[in-house]
Parts: sequence; C-alpha cells; structure tokens
Amino acid sequence: MVSLEVAAGERGFVVWQKDKVIKRVGIKGLIGQALGQAEYFQLIKEEARSEVR
Repeated sequence: MVSLEVAAGERGFVVWQKDKVIKRVGIKGLIGQALGQAEYFQLIKEEARSEVR
C-alpha cells in the first residue's frame, strides 16, 4: 500500500510506502498563476477541444 501526499510548494505529489519516499511526480497541467472564472472556463474549453482531436 502507498500513500500520496500533495507537495503544493513543489507543485507535485510525493508517493510514500510506509515511511519511505519512493517517487516524486509533478502535477501535469499547472498554470502557475491564479485564474479568474472567465479565464479558467476558456482554458478548460481549449483543453477539451484539444483532447477531442
């Protein structure tokens, strides 16, 4: 069994097995800035369109 920790400062996840870190994984798709609602909706619409293609 593994545990997943959010490492917000590193913009990633830390995967733990018992008391040992086994992997660090970056969070895919981070923007790096706060978005307003309109900007967020525009971004997710563009992402949805790119996945359909």
